[in-house]
Amino acid sequence: MDFEPAARLRSPDVAGAAYLELGTYQLRYTRVRLTKAERSLPGVLGLEATTRFREIVPGIVLHDRVRAVTTLRRQLEQVEEQRLMVVQFVRPFGRP
Repeated sequence: MDFEPAARLRSPDVAGAAYLELGTYQLRYTRVRLTKAERSLPGVLGLEATTRFREIVPGIVLHDRVRAVTTLRRQLEQVEEQRLMVVQFVRPFGRP
């Protein structure tokens, strides 16, 4: 699914896409970019983030990896990567 803010919107917003798995409609990954970044973040020309999701147990999908790329003036890029390392339930999973 592609999404973007209305063209008449003057303030920054996000545009991008969400990708669903066929058959289950589970979210697999998203790609979003900040529109009009320079209006809210001085010195930033662009910001784009990709998030990948995975099913940790049947029916529960969490973000697994996030990669954000910030493009600064003079074509410098700043890259941030995050990864889900462990999920721990307070109670045994599947019990009320």
